[in-house]
Amino acid sequence: MSARSAGGLITAVLTTVIPTILASSLVATVFSTFYSDYLNPVVCIDIDVSEVDKALVEVRNTGKEPARQFLLTIESSRSITGKKILVTDNVTSIKENQTMLSLGLPRFTYGDGSVIKVDISTDNNQSSTPNKIDVYATYETGSTNNSYPDKKECPEPVTSFLFREYGLVIILLVLPWIVYIPLQIYLLRRQDRRMFIHLLIQELKYVRTQIEDNPEFGGRLVFWTLRKIILYYISNFKMFGLVIFLINTYIDYVFPFRSIATSEAKVASYNMSTEYYVWDIKTYNSKIGIFRDISDYIKIEDFYRSLKARNKSSPDNRAEYNEACYELSTEALAIDWTKYM
Repeated sequence: MSARSAGGLITAVLTTVIPTILASSLVATVFSTFYSDYLNPVVCIDIDVSEVDKALVEVRNTGKEPARQFLLTIESSRSITGKKILVTDNVTSIKENQTMLSLGLPRFTYGDGSVIKVDISTDNNQSSTPNKIDVYATYETGSTNNSYPDKKECPEPVTSFLFREYGLVIILLVLPWIVYIPLQIYLLRRQDRRMFIHLLIQELKYVRTQIEDNPEFGGRLVFWTLRKIILYYISNFKMFGLVIFLINTYIDYVFPFRSIATSEAKVASYNMSTEYYVWDIKTYNSKIGIFRDISDYIKIEDFYRSLKARNKSSPDNRAEYNEACYELSTEALAIDWTKYM
């Protein structure tokens, strides 16, 4: 590889591959955190002890998803002598004993209008130490707890904190990448499409020139080999297209029933001399997506159908296909290729 090619390869990696990976990771992290905070249940438990023998347990779901298979358990160090329960959702089970009370809900809805309030009274004569209350909430995607007197405040979601403290910085950091990634994907896809068209045109010109120079030519007419395609991509600094092509080649090796190499090539014996019909590198849907003018698609398809039939025939009979291949390649080269670039 020349110094110029090596420099182009390094430049492509530094300016395209690494920034795209970093940008994708940054955006994925932000959206993952957002999903964790806002698109999942966030259950908050508050315990208010207004009198030594009374306690109010209030539970809310501040997330953006209901908490399914919800179970609330309240344990008291003293006997529970009375209870008042207010639940805005359907309660399917209530279990209790002397020091424990549990409520089961199929789902605990999120929002300001959804709440569970349990007002309990306890036996104040059992002990001189303060009453200890432990509250546990478990649901399908998580769990949380709180206790008294070691009460903890409901934590603020990470995303809310970050946007409140560093909102402008986050927007300035993330927004350019949100714009950059789709743009980069578009440019890379356009690069791949243009390279595919360049490869097609070169093969069409090669076939027409060979037959024009020798109308009775009986050799095989396949211009591209694995080595030539790789070198062509590298020399034009089209590293994304090369990666896509090599991925297709690997898939071709693993799944021989969708071989993109010429039908005469044995997949198990792939090497740098393996021949390729460029037209078969892309799938049917990809080609239709590129050549939206169906008449242009048919011209190229007809050419390759004739070329494949010629190459499959015996060397003595190949000259019979030369005229058709020449005419079809001429028609295909007359296509306005600029509208597909």
